Amino acid sequence: MIKEKHGQYASWAVWAAAGDTATSNIGDIGVLDPARNPTLLAALNPKVVMLGLNISRPVLEPLSNFHDKKAQAKDFKIRHAFTGTRFYGAYMTDVLKFFVEVESSKVMSTVRKRPDILQDSAAILREEFRDLGVSQPELIAFGGYAASLAKKVLSPTDYSSLVRVTHYSHFVGQDNYRSEVLSQCS
Repeated sequence: MIKEKHGQYASWAVWAAAGDTATSNIGDIGVLDPARNPTLLAALNPKVVMLGLNISRPVLEPLSNFHDKKAQAKDFKIRHAFTGTRFYGAYMTDVLKFFVEVESSKVMSTVRKRPDILQDSAAILREEFRDLGVSQPELIAFGGYAASLAKKVLSPTDYSSLVRVTHYSHFVGQDNYRSEVLSQCS
């Protein structure tokens, strides 16, 4: 149901293992197919929700958000940061739905001019929480903008905690990113 209803902007913090390079297999979303990955459902952790700001490119295949194989994408850092932790298997989504833009400053400028975009997206975000069947999930927001918008549209009773972590596009190596993010989550 999540794939059909929310697959154009959401996914799960589950990835195929890296191969020879840090970015290898990051776009293999076959790992999100329970028919191909019989351990998938046991690995999912909807009590944790990771929030991005918005998609930077259109999502062409359901559940492929946060699994971008393009060279400029840094999704591999998320995999590296959370593999082997209690956060692996978290639900992943964006605060803003169907809003394609690479530059976060342009996103925020548009949202200031068009608050309806944020309100429409917030209604979908709350619906996602209901569809996950979890009340008060633990939220991890990638970057300050995602955190501030989440705080703006969600009531503190909608989540158990909201932690802002460094955005995965930040210019830092994957090992340093993992250390930084895990310290922010503790």
